[in-house]
Amino acid sequence: MHELKKRLKPWLKRKALGWRMGMATPQAGLSGAAAWKAHTLGHGPRPVHVLVACDGASYTSDQQFAPMTRHLKALRREFGHVLHFRPLDAVLKDKAPDFAGYEAVFFKFTFRTPLAQAHEIARTLRRRADASGTALVYFDGDDDQCIPWPGVLQAVDLYVKKHAFADRSAYERGYAGRSNLTDYAARTFGFDFSQDHVPQIGALPAHDLVKIKVGWNIGLDDKIHALSKSLGTPPDMARRDVDVMCRASNGQPGSLLYAVREPANAAIQRLGDRFKVLAPTAPVPQDEYYGEMLRSKMCVCPFGFGELCWRDFEAALCGSLILKPDMAHVETAPQLFVPGETYVPLKWDYSDLEEKVAHYAARPQELERITRAARQVVLESLTERWFLDRYRAVVVQALEPQRVAAAAPASALPG
Repeated sequence: MHELKKRLKPWLKRKALGWRMGMATPQAGLSGAAAWKAHTLGHGPRPVHVLVACDGASYTSDQQFAPMTRHLKALRREFGHVLHFRPLDAVLKDKAPDFAGYEAVFFKFTFRTPLAQAHEIARTLRRRADASGTALVYFDGDDDQCIPWPGVLQAVDLYVKKHAFADRSAYERGYAGRSNLTDYAARTFGFDFSQDHVPQIGALPAHDLVKIKVGWNIGLDDKIHALSKSLGTPPDMARRDVDVMCRASNGQPGSLLYAVREPANAAIQRLGDRFKVLAPTAPVPQDEYYGEMLRSKMCVCPFGFGELCWRDFEAALCGSLILKPDMAHVETAPQLFVPGETYVPLKWDYSDLEEKVAHYAARPQELERITRAARQVVLESLTERWFLDRYRAVVVQALEPQRVAAAAPASALPG
């Protein structure tokens, strides 16, 4: 029975996402009618129909669309955007030569998509988009900053990531494996990714980097949104009996996850003679896990397959101080990683962990100031207003030139 539930859970989550976005209901049609009615009465912008195509193969990646589904009515009210969700394979099987009726197409596929297949999908969608003057946007829900498919970046008008290199010139170099973290593991621990599904990442041309925009990160996922609604005010530091915690699966020895996380576990264990620590690696029920965070003054948040983890945002909501390897190289939103303001950066080898724990253990007021600020960042990002402002800045403004060009008569277009 446990195995059946384990298999059904991802399927049910994908179905729920599809229902919310209109895959299995006439939601998009009703939304479009409501948008036209509001526009006709002068109460809203002109409807803009957007096709959202997703393969549904990776729940954590698909969650990049979660705040869009959460704020469907607000997107329609504010921008006239009416979202039509369809499975990517169904879109690719369409015989239509264009995307007539849609002003934009948003698409995504699993990070395991082979290079040649990813490029062919992007070329196919680009041809159809060009035939109808439709903007093409890729939503990259991967865990890291890198872009494994240069042909996809080349084909689209906009490439929306959950986080990107703060210094965009970092895209102009190559990496061993699929990311900067695999490259770090190769250089630091001698990992060989030559047989991986992405053996290396190549340098990207500078002229394509302007298309890369940071949208919103996993702090807006359904899991974090639900936690924000279920938690009350976290207990103050005086009521917490654990100085520092980290419950994180380290994977098997020899794995990438083990190489990245085991130094954190070893560093925490060394604190046991001086501080009360909690650092098991076995999974526990979610409520028990959150209970541990609510008891802990500080939480070590190691990297995983990417730099960001749900743990970062869970710790913030539970009022536990985020201790995390330095995130200065990452641009993301919401920005939960301002040193000394919303988190405490660590060296990547955790050699300064004891120093940082001792510093904040002796300064409870400073600790409380940072935890309150971090929690407020997460709570604010989960509001409708924050998301609408972010969506406008990243998506709407980027699509405006394509919208104007598509509406212009042929004689008004340059060249």
